[in-house]
Amino acid sequence: MGDRAVIGFKANKDATPVYLYAHWGGSERYLDVQKAVKAAYPRWNDAAYATRIAISQIVGQHWGEETGFGISAGDDEFAAPDYDDVPVIIWEDRVVEVINAWDRTIVLTRVPFEQVMAMVLTDSAF
Repeated sequence: MGDRAVIGFKANKDATPVYLYAHWGGSERYLDVQKAVKAAYPRWNDAAYATRIAISQIVGQHWGEETGFGISAGDDEFAAPDYDDVPVIIWEDRVVEVINAWDRTIVLTRVPFEQVMAMVLTDSAF
């Protein structure tokens, strides 16, 4: 087992998701989500820009590296994480929806952005 994670991004609840795969840092995925939502605050109303800002925040200085991160689009493309849950940022609804990694129809929880930003997180889930 490694520390791989997947984080999703959707314009709205019915949109096709975009997934960011991280080969490491999975144990900090909720901190990454929190930082990404905060960084994208000025563009919450523009899903394309908000997603770019969020992904940039998570990838950070690693853009030039050949390995470490991958991006996939669509419901069928999904790299295997080392965790059973996947946080999905939904811009229009301003929530982070946590879904089951193996059955993406199962929503484990939904947390509003304001609550996400106010949380004191270490390496735990919402």
